[in-house]
Amino acid sequence: MKFIIFVFFFCSSIRAEIIKNNATELKRISFSFNDVCKYMGHYETPIIDPWGPGVLDCMGTKINLNEFCLKKEKGLELPNEKLSLTRGVNDPISKTVFCEKASSLILSYKCQKKDATDICISAGHGCNKLNQIFAIEMEISRSSLLDQEEGKILNCYFSSKNDDLISKFEK
Repeated sequence: MKFIIFVFFFCSSIRAEIIKNNATELKRISFSFNDVCKYMGHYETPIIDPWGPGVLDCMGTKINLNEFCLKKEKGLELPNEKLSLTRGVNDPISKTVFCEKASSLILSYKCQKKDATDICISAGHGCNKLNQIFAIEMEISRSSLLDQEEGKILNCYFSSKNDDLISKFEK
């Protein structure tokens, strides 16, 4: 329960500070709110509400959408899949959950004074935190923390673990 609350507050505070979120070969797989609750074992759910961008409330039970997408993806293993799961996010208007996949992802985060000692303490530390929310099945390929007039900017570059180029360089 504490983890879900942490993810909710972390996601909602980060969401407003992301200034760039560019995915390459983005693929979105959609599920209805009701289907998500049922898949996660909550069959009688007449009231389903989004509880932040990455959490769904199924009649009082909080469902972490990243966990849902990871669980759902394990049952959909596709051969030669070059895309990696980035995140699970809900759209409260259409009452849809999207599991997003991509081959690479670039995130830029504008550091605030309140988080200067936390997420923006170093490029590696900050990108590891963002990796857990926005690029859950990807690996960090590059990171940088830049000082600019308007403050620090954290840049994170994530790539698919399934990328053939990566495996060629590792040999």
